[in-house]
Amino acid sequence: MIDLLVIGNPTIDYIEGEFFGPGGPVTYISNSLAQLGQNKIDIVTSFGKDFSEENFPDCKNLLNIKS
Repeated sequence: MIDLLVIGNPTIDYIEGEFFGPGGPVTYISNSLAQLGQNKIDIVTSFGKDFSEENFPDCKNLLNIKS
């Protein structure tokens, strides 16, 4: 498959005070592409100290431009 670049903002999904993982458009699209068999997905995003890069399962393809 081709290399893809996903640009967007992540969110933290909480339901009734319980953390379920990263969410938002960039996460949804990246996860969907991975489930379809895409191997090379790069992410460009921006978030601050309150959001950990560990929330993303594959951090090596993540470029965070600090907020």
